Parts: sequence; C-alpha cells; structure tokens
Amino acid sequence: MSLAIASSLLSLLLGLFLGNRLALGRDKRREFNSATEAARKKMHKEARLLNSGSIWLIIGQEDVDQIVVAIGEKRSRKIRSCFDSYRAAREGLTTGLIDPASPSYDPKPMREPNRDELEMLAEKARQLYRSLEAK
Repeated sequence: MSLAIASSLLSLLLGLFLGNRLALGRDKRREFNSATEAARKKMHKEARLLNSGSIWLIIGQEDVDQIVVAIGEKRSRKIRSCFDSYRAAREGLTTGLIDPASPSYDPKPMREPNRDELEMLAEKARQLYRSLEAK
C-alpha cells in the first residue's frame, strides 16, 4: 500500500513540475510574439517595398529598443544583431539619418543602387524578419 501512495505522490509531483515548465515556455513564447508583433508587421512592409526597388526605412532603433525592454537583452541579442547588420547595409545605400521621424531625414539614395546591392539589402531584411518570426 505504501508503494502505491509513493508512486501516486511521485506522479503528482512530476505532473506538477512538467505542467509548470510547459506553462512557462508557453508564456515566454506569448511574451516574445507580442513584443515582436509590431516590428514584424513593419519589417514585412519594408521587405515588400524593397522588392519593388524602393528604399524606405520603416523599422527603426526605437522598435528594436522596445523589444529589448519587453523580452530582455539576452533573449533579444539575435534580433539586435540582425537589425545592426541591416542598418549598416542600409546606411551604405542611403543618405541622411536612419530615423525617418527626423526633420533632416532624406530617404533618397545618393545614387541608384544596383541590383546586387538591393538583393543584399533584401537578404538582410529577410534575416531580420526571420529573427522576429513568431515562435
């Protein structure tokens, strides 16, 4: 009889532990998805514009900073890295400031970018979008 009680108690504790772990994972996924939703929509729109040959910056440093605040520095390291890489590629093609809210922002390119440059920028945009994808 004591073996039956011990196994029942062990099963109960194991079930509580596993249920708690699964719930924590679900909550972390929800937190990540809600934190990246706005940036994901902006990046999707920016990728569409890039495919049409237009160079507009829709996602900005503020969007990435909001994600970092919401999910933490450690969990957002890949997103920040992808954004920095994308921003550096954009800076090579555009003049003016990165922040489109700035009064001195000039989205016009210094010269017409060639197809290879646009493809490289589009690939960086895809990498950033993938890092923002829902989990």
